[in-house]
Amino acid sequence: MTSYVYDASQHFLTIGGVPIQGFQTGSTLEIVFDEDQSSRQVDVDGVGVVFNKSNNHLATITFTLNEGSPANDVLSQLYSDFRNRRGGVSPMYFKDNNGRSLAQSDACVVQSVPSLGGGAESGGREWVLGCGQTTMFIGGSEAAN
Repeated sequence: MTSYVYDASQHFLTIGGVPIQGFQTGSTLEIVFDEDQSSRQVDVDGVGVVFNKSNNHLATITFTLNEGSPANDVLSQLYSDFRNRRGGVSPMYFKDNNGRSLAQSDACVVQSVPSLGGGAESGGREWVLGCGQTTMFIGGSEAAN
């Protein structure tokens, strides 16, 4: 029987070469293509099937940072730079060191900034980044030793 170990601290995300750290406990980091990567059609006789390959590899990244994370400042600056036409478009790289999964894009921007407010406890800051053409490889996990 093979066993695997999952460790959330082994997820590494960089935006513009800057490590994004300080993820909110209980949150997830999600990278998802904006569209299905293929579709299919069948003719009226139900015999001929056409498989359509999508050339749209745009992706969206969603994650929540702890309110104390310095990465909030980095992402706020990227948003400000983009909004004021001073740049703000940066490469993205994600690696899951629990195994062989990775994602990367030459260009991403802050698509949605977190809301501000507060309560009895920190709710974190949810960031949404829009990526240009993105490549992903969903690999398996490494076996535990």
